[in-house]
Amino acid sequence: MSKDVYSVDPSAMPWIPVIDGVAAKPLRFAGGGSGWASIVRIDPGCRVPKHRHSGEVQGVVLSGRCRYTDGSPWLEPGTYLHEADGAEDEVLACPDAGAEILFMVAGPRVEYLDAHGGVIHVDDQRSKEAAYAAFCAERGLVPRDLKH
Repeated sequence: MSKDVYSVDPSAMPWIPVIDGVAAKPLRFAGGGSGWASIVRIDPGCRVPKHRHSGEVQGVVLSGRCRYTDGSPWLEPGTYLHEADGAEDEVLACPDAGAEILFMVAGPRVEYLDAHGGVIHVDDQRSKEAAYAAFCAERGLVPRDLKH
């Protein structure tokens, strides 16, 4: 495979717990800390809490169903989604199916917000890489180089 082409088999990647009811499979960490790609699994009825993006996010629903909590309709498998730079959103998985979504984050961070809009947690590429490395170390796994 060319050095300009990168691929990873998602089935070979572990599910890394993020919060209760949410886990992610890292697929790629972009050069210069500018973003990442991952498959996010949201268990039935669980949600990704309210957060704000610095940089845009693109995604595709792979399985199950989910929706934004702003009253948007349920997103079915195959649905493409785009979240603009600065967007604040919260994603809810269908109570009877859960959801898996491929997300491509182009930006330095995601800020998780409290009910008043205050930042309570920040995720960035460095924290994603550290979580992956720690998960692998705890289980005696050799982490794959995902920086491309």
